[in-house]
Amino acid sequence: MRTIHEETLKVHNVALEKLATGKPLTEIFDSLTLGAEKNVDDAYASILLLDNSGSRLVDGSTPSFSKSLKDAFNGMLIGPLEGSCGTAAYSKQLVIVEDISTDPHWSKFKDFAHSQGLKSCFSSPIIGSDGSVLGTFALTFTKTNSPTDIVLNIIKSSSHIASIAIERKRYEENLQVYAKELEDFSSIVSHDLQEPLRKIVLFGDRLRSRIPVSDEKSINFLERIQNSALRMRSLIDDLLQFTRMEFKDKSYEVTDLKKVVENVLDDLEARIKETGGKINLKSLPVIEADPLQMYQLFLNIIGNALKFHRKGVPPVVNLDTICEADGKCAIMIEDNGIGIDEEYVDKIFKPFERLHGRTSYEGTGIGLTICHKIVVRHGGEIMVKRQSNGVTFHIILPEKQK
Repeated sequence: MRTIHEETLKVHNVALEKLATGKPLTEIFDSLTLGAEKNVDDAYASILLLDNSGSRLVDGSTPSFSKSLKDAFNGMLIGPLEGSCGTAAYSKQLVIVEDISTDPHWSKFKDFAHSQGLKSCFSSPIIGSDGSVLGTFALTFTKTNSPTDIVLNIIKSSSHIASIAIERKRYEENLQVYAKELEDFSSIVSHDLQEPLRKIVLFGDRLRSRIPVSDEKSINFLERIQNSALRMRSLIDDLLQFTRMEFKDKSYEVTDLKKVVENVLDDLEARIKETGGKINLKSLPVIEADPLQMYQLFLNIIGNALKFHRKGVPPVVNLDTICEADGKCAIMIEDNGIGIDEEYVDKIFKPFERLHGRTSYEGTGIGLTICHKIVVRHGGEIMVKRQSNGVTFHIILPEKQK
């Protein structure tokens, strides 16, 4: 037979699992209050939250309260003689009322408590990491009662988990606000920076039409100016993509990676023909993923394989997958290109790490950093392995997201 301690631990694990998987705050609170009621006889459990004014408590979870009880507790004032919960929030201390009919904390509410059959109430403040009051967790009884160690432990641990849940949700809400502000800022920056670069290229084209073909020096200078502007535009695009990915919501769906790669190959068709490249696509899995990010992942890696090929040797890219019983899939992307030096193996996923000169190969040095971020956001790993000719990327992704 399970002990009360084991049952309480089970309840708290359920609440923590709901928190970890992003369930709504009310669902997390209900699991705590209903779990407490299951393990404590004749108790009504409640979670009240501090309102925006900081002077009242509002309903967070009172699943077993009658409507009249819900109405009475919702909007409760905070103060030294405002029942168990109002006093606990005011004093930041556990308030034990063993007999409501004689305790001064309930003197204002004795008649109401009697009409509802309430006899005792133990309330703990929910304290945030900065010491501020976030709300209260309480057990209210239909008989006079003295707290046992088990009951006190349930109140204390439930209050702590509620505190973690509240702060986690507030952090997520603040992060969403920050992400929106950052996206708005990024859009403004993108427009304000891209527009002058676009004009440099545009007016450069007009200026070039007026330069005599024989003036090779002036044409060379102009081309260098335009190429710098184009590189800057590309860099801005990559930086914005990298920044937005940091705050993008994780929206996963069943994704056929074979279809994703086929779309990538359609978009790279011109480059494949130009280089004489060949893509050997064996098996790729169906996983839970963000299809747009998977597209970007394969586009960057396959695109690099086509770009960094050996002179006079058509690029060949082989893709294959092995899925294990543990629910993880290892995707191998192998090419026969110029490879990388040993010293760069540990740096390849860092931003702005260019392994080859700008004059030889175009690019901003952010593409593989974005690949790394995509894989990590999906709970996976990405590694690169040198070969005698070319490299092999090992990408490990879970088949299902938690």
